[in-house]
This record gives sequence, C-alpha cells and structure tokens, in this order.
Amino acid sequence: HSMNGKNKQWEPFLAEEFAHQFHESVLQSTQKALQKHKGNSMAHSAEQNHKVDASIHYNIPELQTSCWGSLPQQNGQKEPQHKGLIPPEHEKISDSEEDEEDEEEEEEYPRPKWHGIEAVFEAYQEHVDEQNLERQVLQTQCRRLEAQHYSLSLTAEQLSHTMTELRNQKQKIVSERERIQAELDHLRKCLALPAMQWSRSYFKGYPR
Repeated sequence: HSMNGKNKQWEPFLAEEFAHQFHESVLQSTQKALQKHKGNSMAHSAEQNHKVDASIHYNIPELQTSCWGSLPQQNGQKEPQHKGLIPPEHEKISDSEEDEEDEEEEEEYPRPKWHGIEAVFEAYQEHVDEQNLERQVLQTQCRRLEAQHYSLSLTAEQLSHTMTELRNQKQKIVSERERIQAELDHLRKCLALPAMQWSRSYFKGYPR
C-alpha cells in the first residue's frame, strides 16, 4: 500500500518532467532543421510540433505505466532513472525527420535544365562553325605545304643535275691527271738516260 502511495506522489512529477524533456528535444531538432534549410520547412515543423503535442497528451499514461513497472526495483530511491526511455512515437518522428532532411539535401543539388530546341540548334550551329573554321585552317596549311613540297622538288632536281655535272667534271679531271702523270713519268725516264744515248738518239731523230 505504501508503494502505491509513492506511485501516486511520483505520477504528476514524472509526467510533467518527461513531457518537458520530450518537448525540448523536439524543439532542438526543429531548430536545427530550420537553421539548416533557412526557413524552407517552417510549415512542416509546425505540423510536427502539433503531432508532438498530441503524442504528449495522449501517450503519457502508457509511458507512465512502463515507468511504474520499473519503480519496485529502485529500492526506495527518490529519483527513478527514466531518462533513457524513448517512446516509439519519438523514434518514428526522428526517422521521418531524417528521411525528409535527406530528401531536402538531395533536392539542393542543381539539376540540368532544358533550355529548349533553340539552344540545341544554337549549339549545333556553333559546332558547325568551328568545324568550318578548322577545315579552312587545315586547307590553308595544306596549300602551304604543297607549295613548299613543289619548291623542294625543284631544288632537289637542280641539285641532281649539279651532282651529275660535278661527276663528269671529276672524271675529266681524273683523266687529265692520269695523262699528265704519264707524261711526267716519260720525262723522268728520258732524263735518267746516259748522256751518250741521249745525244745519239737526239741526232738520229728518235727522242725518247
């Protein structure tokens, strides 16, 4: 009977303290969401607060019942440990808030917008203009390279004729040198003969 009396004394205090803590936790989560999204979810937070108030008024007796089941184990302590109890409604609300925050974070990323068919034609025209300009530049470079190739071909042909002439001149020089060398050799032989043979051959008309 004394335990029932204690329950009756703790009942209003537990209900008021739990409602206060639960309300503060919901307010903190709502303020964080408001600061993060800059006022975009004000209507949603108002509706969420309304659900929280409803859960506080209608679900407190069930929570008190769960608290009273743990009171006999406290051995007459003045303040039961009920801060770790989390109602399933609070868990559902927290999960829904996290899901909605994730969805809002995904919506913050910009998506590509369709600018219309005119933008497509404009981009295509720019692409065609770039291709035409590139084609003109390549054609100009090709003509310049062709002109250089023709000039180099003429130069190569002239060099080929010059090389042929130089070879012919070289052969002529070699032949002339051989002829002169032969005459020099013959002259040395003639100078090496004895004076008598030289004079005799000279008077006979057979120069050697």
